[in-house]
Amino acid sequence: MTVVDSLNRMRCVMLVAIGSVAFASLYMVREWQSNHNLHADFRPGWVVGDPNYFTISALLTLPLTFHLMLGSRRPWERAFCAACLLVTVLAVTLGASRGGFLGLVAAFIFVIWHSRACLRNLVVAGGLVLPLSLLLPISPLGRLLNPSNNDRGAADERTVVWHAGLRMMAAHPIVGVGLGNFKPLSLGYEQGMRR
Repeated sequence: MTVVDSLNRMRCVMLVAIGSVAFASLYMVREWQSNHNLHADFRPGWVVGDPNYFTISALLTLPLTFHLMLGSRRPWERAFCAACLLVTVLAVTLGASRGGFLGLVAAFIFVIWHSRACLRNLVVAGGLVLPLSLLLPISPLGRLLNPSNNDRGAADERTVVWHAGLRMMAAHPIVGVGLGNFKPLSLGYEQGMRR
């Protein structure tokens, strides 16, 4: 409140966040370029962390980027947001996070639903996301439609952890298990659920 005390400064902060995620996206794209020939199902993320965590960060800025790209009156800002949007959507696609893809679709649907030109925005968003998801060798859509054994195993592991979390909530409905205790206590709640 003391530093970002005007709408102009808030806009600058948002543009810096958009640019920062786009810069991290360049690392994702470069890492994929360097390694996808070694492993067909390679998912980048070394510099920016796990591809799922990167996608969460990207999802925080993508709806804002899309909105500013279509609604800004400043040509340089529209161009900046368009470039950031392209590289970030490419990086999210290469990261191949299935949950992130569903979040991306939900975020774009929300933004499109609340916009004035719904049909135009739907075409623009679809034109950004679908070609990349269909043409790239690894994509979240491909992993959703044709999961590998590793993908199915990861989904099963997450299901076990979700059920353990639900058991934990049922056992401690009022105060929970305490900050930072989920991971160490979850094994006790997973017993009998693993195959």
